[in-house]
Amino acid sequence: SSSSSSSSPSSDPSTTSQIEIDIEIRDDSNTSLGKSGGIFLTLHCKPPNHPTMVLFASSAMAEKSKKAEVVGEEAAETLIKQIEEGGSVDEYMQDQLIIWMALAKGVSRVLIGEMTLHTKTAIHFVGLVSGASFQVFRVVKVEEGDTDTERDNPHNLPRHLAIDPTYTFTPDPTDTQPTPGLFLIECKGIGYTPQVKPQTDFPSEWPPCLSSSQSQRENHNNHQRKKKKGRRDKGWEENR
Repeated sequence: SSSSSSSSPSSDPSTTSQIEIDIEIRDDSNTSLGKSGGIFLTLHCKPPNHPTMVLFASSAMAEKSKKAEVVGEEAAETLIKQIEEGGSVDEYMQDQLIIWMALAKGVSRVLIGEMTLHTKTAIHFVGLVSGASFQVFRVVKVEEGDTDTERDNPHNLPRHLAIDPTYTFTPDPTDTQPTPGLFLIECKGIGYTPQVKPQTDFPSEWPPCLSSSQSQRENHNNHQRKKKKGRRDKGWEENR
């Protein structure tokens, strides 16, 4: 069984933005053999001064000796950390986007927080296998009035962010730690389009949705009927 509820927006007049929180509680004994609990939080919004919408997620598992409010605090703290880093996606999604950026047509960009080892590995090997070109830039906050830095902005960043020209990303196989900071991953994709191969392993009966000449379908179906008839005749002879 499951139940859901929605908390109403804040009635505090001093609140500058009202946030509606959707809550869904699942309690289904058929989903697992053991008993456990947990919390899964997602955030999809457009923060102030951010170039795009953001999508973050965090979770925490309940334990016998852990209070429920502590479980909620752990999930919330992870979510807050990701928001404060300033990226557009959470640490678990950033490496999942690399393959799609490589396959896409044109230039793709994603703003991330702390760069994980999974993301570094994905950039290195996906670039080698696909031939896509990746660049990673460190992003820094621009002080108000620094017009020279703000003007040099070919990557469509908001005015309060700029590229750090002193940073160079080099994949290091000995690297064992994530890299803190704010980063922009840019990829020139290969524009991959799947190629549809001709059907060679024909089915016993042609579905009407498959494109083929009428004579091909008739010849193939006649051949299948003859094979079935031959098997029936052989069985009749053996039974005699």
